[in-house]
Amino acid sequence: MAEVYGKPTTTKEVYSSKVKSWNECIAECYHVQSCVAAWKNGSTCYTFDYWLMETITQTKQINGSIVAFKIENKSKECPSGSNPPTFGNKNATGSLYIDYDSKIPPMWVHFNIYYTEGTWKLNYEEDRFCGEYQYDGFVSHADSTVSCSFVWYNEYTTGYTYDEVKETCDKYAYDMAGFKYKEDVAMFVESAKKYLGKIKDTKAYVRVDGIRTAACQKTPKTAYCMSEKGFTFTGPTPDFSLYKWVTNSSAQHVKGEDCIVMIIDGNAAVKMDLLAFFLIFVILVFLKDSEFSEYADLQTSCSHVMVEVWGSPKSLNNAKSFGKAPWNNCMLVCHAYDNCIVSFWKRDS
Repeated sequence: MAEVYGKPTTTKEVYSSKVKSWNECIAECYHVQSCVAAWKNGSTCYTFDYWLMETITQTKQINGSIVAFKIENKSKECPSGSNPPTFGNKNATGSLYIDYDSKIPPMWVHFNIYYTEGTWKLNYEEDRFCGEYQYDGFVSHADSTVSCSFVWYNEYTTGYTYDEVKETCDKYAYDMAGFKYKEDVAMFVESAKKYLGKIKDTKAYVRVDGIRTAACQKTPKTAYCMSEKGFTFTGPTPDFSLYKWVTNSSAQHVKGEDCIVMIIDGNAAVKMDLLAFFLIFVILVFLKDSEFSEYADLQTSCSHVMVEVWGSPKSLNNAKSFGKAPWNNCMLVCHAYDNCIVSFWKRDS
């Protein structure tokens, strides 16, 4: 925490508490994940969350008003210079890892504090682990990675081919779902099961990651081909010890049934099998580590964007329907296909 002589222009909506000392006030901000600054007025301590911190006005020592900023110091030495924490009017930076709400995926907040004409101001950028899109589930792991699930479904019999799913995943740098962690199993199953009512059925096949290699399609029953090495995956290699198979991983009922699927059948235990035909569900999952840099790069390098307007097409003739889905998923389907330029969505239809 870097202390300066200053005073906030407003404390509206800012969290406040009664404290005995200035050090206690600083500690309160230091230990709160979303706090970037603290200010004490009398016996009241104000701790500013990053989205609530507005302009801090520089004051003089005689005023006795002190603000403490939470910043990063990567150097082993204490910084020096005028107008701390910007020290010589260089931007002070910091990163906040926020995961205190178990109902919301974790995220990083990267912020800059800059000095201009006697005031300090802050700007920030949020890097959300599950992105800005609507997600169906998430789970955090002990190694600081997070799995987020996105479900596409079709209530008709056309479903989705393996190639269609892979194309969509590649477009958005997602991975098809796979069980790499024990915690993923329950999250994936829960994400898929809540869509059973929407297709008005108790059973569905979920397209997940994994297609048997060309060599192993000829010899699926060898120990090598029954292991994870006998399959190609779009994302991290899953752990087959977490898979409960209908028979085993060598299953090949007829030639060409080489794609792993998850079978959701009412309240029965979820099992895995290998099939080839079109499927009802698709679970798209991307896995990001705590740096989250890849997704940030993706966001800034997209060559096309979707622009929303209030409107309705005169005709839906020749339009391709994907069944019921959230609006964000509807847009993503259009964005993923090179020949699509417009998507249309109507609530409850």
